[in-house]
Amino acid sequence: MLDYQANPRRYQNFAIAYLMLGLAAILLYSVFFTPRFLGDELFWNKLARAWRGGEPLFSGVHDNKLPGIVYIHLLSNLLFKPNPYFARLLAVALQLGGALAVYRMAWKFCAPLERLWCLAAYVVVISAPNTDIGNGGTTEAFLHPLCALAFLIYTYRPDKGSGLRISFWSGLAMGAAICFKQSAALSLLALMCWPLLERGLKGWKESFIMLCAASIFNALMLAPALATGTTVQQIYSAIHPQKYFMNGPENFFYINWYVWQEWIPPIVLIFFVLWRRREAWPFLLWLAADCVAANTTGEYFSHQFKQLVPSFAVCAGLMMAAVFRKKTQKEQYSEIILLSTMFFIFYSVLAAYKLNI
Repeated sequence: MLDYQANPRRYQNFAIAYLMLGLAAILLYSVFFTPRFLGDELFWNKLARAWRGGEPLFSGVHDNKLPGIVYIHLLSNLLFKPNPYFARLLAVALQLGGALAVYRMAWKFCAPLERLWCLAAYVVVISAPNTDIGNGGTTEAFLHPLCALAFLIYTYRPDKGSGLRISFWSGLAMGAAICFKQSAALSLLALMCWPLLERGLKGWKESFIMLCAASIFNALMLAPALATGTTVQQIYSAIHPQKYFMNGPENFFYINWYVWQEWIPPIVLIFFVLWRRREAWPFLLWLAADCVAANTTGEYFSHQFKQLVPSFAVCAGLMMAAVFRKKTQKEQYSEIILLSTMFFIFYSVLAAYKLNI
């Protein structure tokens, strides 16, 4: 048994290792117990093979994503025979990195236990069936860790002096997220608001640099497609932005209660608890932007909610820390491990049912 009083750091490291190993086990479980291409994966793999065969990318097809995911499948085809595992394993690695990014992000603003609550919230939510744990190779599995990386990078801005260099790298990371799905542009908007929340109009340079960096990254990512015969019109037709307003502009903010019922109560509680904490405002804005992003198409596939996971985890961790603040640290560590174990077992059973195992 670990003696908390003798060595609290060892207790904390044990909890971190437990959460990360549990997350890795659940993600790998979803990778290898679905030994076939799922619908979207099959479509992206066919696009990659056709592009490799000389056809223009997005020729005669409609999708609502930029070509980042196709590049992943093209790389898989170049290195291996067509298989669903390469993209999924890369997504697993990114999501494990996303968990560490959330934990490290909380390092700047939270006490040790609050950081652990953030990590636990990420692990629990990303393992849940309502974020489609059984479909590990979706664009959102690549998108949300990159969004978390962008916000993490900006936490390293200098307290004094210019933060333009950090803003540039942060914008590049968010640009990489947008390359997988343009809904991440709303996360970029939330990121650009962070300097303005802190410094007022004096932060406009950092915001502008983020926008420029994200635009540069996307231009570079589209260059190979344009160089091999794909036209701007084909790309525009493929991502068909009109889909985001298919029921009119009001669809942008339309809420389907049946789909959102698992999310709205905790999100409302998060805003109720945290709105007075100024340091939480950038993360609350990020969560709000991701909620809108997940809602834009009006087609509610559960993997779309993966985009909410990092912002939800940071905010939920801060909220849980506030709720449990009066308990001793040893009690909080024990509750994190106990609650995580319960969720691991519960979601493993649901995932097995979802995958028809």
